[in-house]
Amino acid sequence: MPERLRNSPETVASNMNPVNDKMNRLLDKYLPKRKPLSLEDYDWDAMNSELTNPDLLKCLRFVAEVESNPQAPAKNLLKAADENGATWKRRFVEDGWLHEESMHGVLLRECAIRSGTPQELIDEEIEQVRAREFTIGENYSSLKADVYGWMQEATTWRFYQAMLNEAKDPVLRQVLIDIAKQENFHRHVYFEGAKTTLEHNPDAAKEVVDTVAEFIMPGQIMAPDLQQEAPRWAKKFNFSTRQLMREQASGLIELIGHEGLGESAIAYGVNNAPWYIKGPLAPLKKLDNARVYHLFGKLADSAVGKKK
Repeated sequence: MPERLRNSPETVASNMNPVNDKMNRLLDKYLPKRKPLSLEDYDWDAMNSELTNPDLLKCLRFVAEVESNPQAPAKNLLKAADENGATWKRRFVEDGWLHEESMHGVLLRECAIRSGTPQELIDEEIEQVRAREFTIGENYSSLKADVYGWMQEATTWRFYQAMLNEAKDPVLRQVLIDIAKQENFHRHVYFEGAKTTLEHNPDAAKEVVDTVAEFIMPGQIMAPDLQQEAPRWAKKFNFSTRQLMREQASGLIELIGHEGLGESAIAYGVNNAPWYIKGPLAPLKKLDNARVYHLFGKLADSAVGKKK
């Protein structure tokens, strides 16, 4: 990693005051206007279980279970906020994110039950989810928490939109639309937090690369059996992986440039790609060369940067 990308926790902490100022102004603008979702917002008796096919029903069960345990990631988010002096993040989590995510679990559980999932089954599995140890973000800095939050919320937002391609019941569709809007807002806040931190501490770019390299979705910890089916659901629901990759590549370029995108893509591939991709990438990771990373970043940007 080039020296200019290196960082120390002390440098991050010393730069948090202007970050808190800017991010609190953003929260002042949006948080007071946010309307909380509620079970009373929907006509549950109007739901038609015959309009929910088996794949969508099982997927509903999955997202309801993952969304039922926001306290686990919240614990790690608040720890990252407090240890790095990111007071804005504690405010966002406590006054916005945690309440909204908790209601997502409630609404999706209701959708799953009304669509035919036995209540005993989903409640038993929710308890299993809550009992599992959640280690993602356990030792994150504030910046790493923002980068992870941005990537995870962006993926979730787009996945809920893809579920709409399969959802026929009007009540279920409205729930998914409402939740997707909130996930998009969360994505925006986390991205702005990362961008603002890097504006005041550009040498922290290494943390962005490290977070991307280790990225996994929460479902891999919370509901691993059902998470395995997510790629099949994504294909069936016409989830656009290319669109998501294009958006995240653009975001990484905005945060850390083509060099950072290239290094992130190589590191992620070495950690997560199949062996036939991992093999060719491994030598590039060992080179630790800014020019190689920049060229690979330009190549990755070009590969996902244009719509079909």
